[in-house]
Amino acid sequence: MSPVNRVFLAAEAGQPMSAVAAEAYSHAAASGWADPGLRAHEGRRSRTIAEASATSIAVSLGAPGAAVHYYPNLDMAIQAALGCLGEPPVLLSRVERRSALTWAAERSSPAEPLLCRVDGNGIIDLGHWQELLGQRPGLALLQVANQETGSLQPLVAAAAACEMAGVPLVVEASTSVGRVPLPACSWLGLVADARSWAGGTPSLLVVRPGTGHRATRPGMGPAVGEPGQVNVAGVAAAALGLEGTLVDLPATAARHHAWTTRMRAEIPHRVPDVAMHGSATDHLPYLVALSALYVDGEALLLELDRRGFAVASGSPCANDNGEMSHVLSAIGALGSGNVRVSLPLDTTEQDIDRFLDELPDAVRSVRVAGGAADL
Repeated sequence: MSPVNRVFLAAEAGQPMSAVAAEAYSHAAASGWADPGLRAHEGRRSRTIAEASATSIAVSLGAPGAAVHYYPNLDMAIQAALGCLGEPPVLLSRVERRSALTWAAERSSPAEPLLCRVDGNGIIDLGHWQELLGQRPGLALLQVANQETGSLQPLVAAAAACEMAGVPLVVEASTSVGRVPLPACSWLGLVADARSWAGGTPSLLVVRPGTGHRATRPGMGPAVGEPGQVNVAGVAAAALGLEGTLVDLPATAARHHAWTTRMRAEIPHRVPDVAMHGSATDHLPYLVALSALYVDGEALLLELDRRGFAVASGSPCANDNGEMSHVLSAIGALGSGNVRVSLPLDTTEQDIDRFLDELPDAVRSVRVAGGAADL
C-alpha cells in the first residue's frame, strides 16, 4: 500500500501537529529563537512568547498561575514530578507507567512504594486506595486513564481521599488532556504530553500554586518563562494547539467514542478467540486494546503494517526480553496477540471501516503462518 493510502492508528506514538499548532510553531521559531534568559531584545521577545504560552497552558488546564515546566519526553516529566514534589513514600496504582513505578521505587527507598490493587479493567480499588492513604504516604500519583487499557480512573474520588488525608496528588494526564474533559479535583502537579492533542512533542509538568505544597528537592528545572533552555517554538505550538483542540473536544470525543464503541462491539464477532481490554463504559473515547489467541502480537502488528495500518503493540511497558506487560499481568489479561489502536484527531470513519474489514484476515494469516488452525 502506498504511503498516501496508509491509515495511522497509533496516536499515542505521535501524530501530525494540528494546523493551529503548526502555525504557532512556525511563527515562534521565526521570532522566538533566542534564549529567553538573554536580556537583550531578542531574548525578551522569546521570553514574552514563552510566558504567554505558559499562561495559556495553565488556563487551559484550569490552573491559572501554575508554573509550567517543559521536558523533551514524558519519562523526564514523570521523573521530575516524583523526584521533586512531596515526600516519600509514594502511593500509586499497579498499572501506572513502568517509568512511574521505577521512579516511585527510587524515591521511596529504602521503603517500598505503596501499590494500589486494580480490578480486571485496570481500575483502582478505592477502598484499598483509602487504606493505603492511612499509611501516610508523602505523595500520590494517579493516571486519568491507562495507556494500555484506556480505562478511566475514579480520579475525583481518589483526589478527594488524598485531600482529606493531606497527601499531595500528581495527576498523570498524558493520555487524556485534549481528549476528555479534565476532571475537576485538587492536585499539586499534573503531567501532560502534547502528542495527545496534536501539539507537537513537549511533555509538561504543571505545578499548581496555593496548595500548601511545593517542590521539596531541586531538579525540576526552570519553568517556562524562566531563564533556561526551553524550546520556545515547541511550547508555543503546544499551547495554541491545546486551545484549538479544546474548542473541538466535545465533537471529536463524541465521534471517536462512537467509532471505538463500534470497534469493541464488532471485533469479537469478526475475529474468533479475541478479548477486548479495559472498561466497556468508562474508557478513553479514542483507544481500543485487544488480545488475540494463537497470535504473536509483534507478528500481527507487522502484518497490519504490511497491509497499510500503523497500530501499537499492546505491551509498551514490557522489557525487551519478552516479559509480559505489567499492566496486562495486573489485570489478568491474555498476554499474546496484544494490539492497541489509538485514533489521531484526524481519523475518518472510512479509516475505521477499512481497519475492521482487514483485521480478521490479518489475524487469520498470522495464525496460519504460526501453525495455528485456521479459525
